[in-house]
This record gives sequence, C-alpha cells and structure tokens, in this order.
Amino acid sequence: MCGLPGAHLPLGQILSGTADFSSLGLDTEKPTYVYCKAGVRSLQAAEAMQAHYGFKKLKNLQGGILAWAQQVDPAMPVY
Repeated sequence: MCGLPGAHLPLGQILSGTADFSSLGLDTEKPTYVYCKAGVRSLQAAEAMQAHYGFKKLKNLQGGILAWAQQVDPAMPVY
C-alpha cells in the first residue's frame, strides 16, 4: 500500500543472512533508508544490515509509515 516498487525485502531474509541486496541495486557505501509500518522491524533490519552486511550509511524512518502519514503527509493511505 505504501511502498516503493521493487524495494521490499522481508525481515526474515535479512536476519537469516539470505537477503540479496545486490538484486535491489543497493550499495553498502551509499545512503540507504529503511522503513516499515511502525519503525520497529525496520530498526531491526537496519541493525542487521549494518552488523552483518556492512552497510555504513543507514537511516531508519523512526515511527515508520504511520508516523510519516501523521506528521508529514496526512493524505497518505495507511493500513
């Protein structure tokens, strides 16, 4: 509902070490933004991406899509 096309990667894959970030065209040296519905799972993902995959410039959307919709874009549909 509120996502970027081709940007979904399940948390389970990230935590298990089976995530294929190269298929998404991600570079561990470039800024990467991580988000989810409420910001909790994306924080877990960001921590794993930094610790186990070598990402250096991660940003988590604190509060997730729900906070973004409330604070930035009230017209955004939420689920």
